[in-house]
Amino acid sequence: MTLTGAQAHVPLSSSGSYSSNVWYSVDAYPIVLSSPDPLGRPDLGDGKNQFVYTADTPDGYLYVPGAIQVVGGTSAEANWLIGNSPVVGPLDKVNLTIDNSIIPNTFTHQWAVSGNTIYVNTPQDVNNPYPSYQFNHWIFKGLPTSFNTAADGNHSVNLLVQGAKTQTTKIQTFFNATANNYPGALSSDADGNLSYSGIPNWYYYYNQAYPSPGTYSPGAASYYDPSFNQIIISDDAHGSYTVMVFGIDASSRKVQYIGQLPLGGIHNYIEDCGHELGHKYSTTNSIEVYGSTSAHPDTDNDGLDDNWETRNGFDPNKNDTTGAYAGIPTTSPDYGKGDRECVADIQALGALLPKKSLWTADWANDGLQWGTWNQHNATADPSHPYWPWNFLSVLGAPVSSDPPANALSRSHLINA
Repeated sequence: MTLTGAQAHVPLSSSGSYSSNVWYSVDAYPIVLSSPDPLGRPDLGDGKNQFVYTADTPDGYLYVPGAIQVVGGTSAEANWLIGNSPVVGPLDKVNLTIDNSIIPNTFTHQWAVSGNTIYVNTPQDVNNPYPSYQFNHWIFKGLPTSFNTAADGNHSVNLLVQGAKTQTTKIQTFFNATANNYPGALSSDADGNLSYSGIPNWYYYYNQAYPSPGTYSPGAASYYDPSFNQIIISDDAHGSYTVMVFGIDASSRKVQYIGQLPLGGIHNYIEDCGHELGHKYSTTNSIEVYGSTSAHPDTDNDGLDDNWETRNGFDPNKNDTTGAYAGIPTTSPDYGKGDRECVADIQALGALLPKKSLWTADWANDGLQWGTWNQHNATADPSHPYWPWNFLSVLGAPVSSDPPANALSRSHLINA
């Protein structure tokens, strides 16, 4: 048998998936990467080659398929490429590698042949929750310490022939957002008793990209506690949320409700942190008040100082100047505090706008890298409406990607 290479374009992709144009063959049968999908472009939202760590504790497992095919060939050609089946470790004639791999790897992978295809195999791990995946897959055990940059979830699987990279395809790896199996989630006390932190993966990883102004505690809603000057970030910082957006009415000079910005993933987390930080800032600077006093009157009991409201376009005699918060339930602690919530939302938008680019650090399996719009031709994936942004005006203005330039943000209030 002979292994030959010739300069030729690999006609398997028109999207630039392959980094080389070298075609290799065994006895004239082409050697190709057959798994992961050689045409997959998860960075374009095509739904291919996206892999998620399992939610199992204490260690999540990641399963990535790997296969090389001798197109039209037989098992004899495939076995000749690896020597003998199974083979442990890297191969000389052909090999598969994963670039940019910060994935922890505690296994020595093997190779085996079935028909005309060479498969990656992984020796059995007694704790592997899905033992069938040891065949035809790399198995990676334990989540990475970091998932907070664009590089952390982007990888490529490469086919090497005689040490030269001939084909490559993109893959993306994601953490399970609501699982509790990030590195360090399981710890032991002085007596050796094991316990889980209770902090979900989304908070652990988002906090690396955008440090939280408070601490995490499970619950329905984040809040600022003025008694202890403490911010609690809770489960409403995960998932989706629609933030209200405001401007200034040109004639009345009052704050005006101008639209909504649906948010998801890490953007929702940043908005939530900014909202509670807004409450803290406003309380510290006597914008928010707790009861009316002669020094800080609050005529409408909306939680804001009347004098500050007058200077900043709010009506001190209306607890919801813009009308945007009429739907707050009567059972909510924010009921009747529309203007207070408006100020916090303005602060939140100010925190979010300069951090828009952090969508690239969102590797949650329900986050902004998963199922995003096709960035090259702007065709939408309806399963993921939160990125790119889609600002929804209530004033009849055209739909736009971002809030308008005159939208109120933290900078409008910081020195007011």
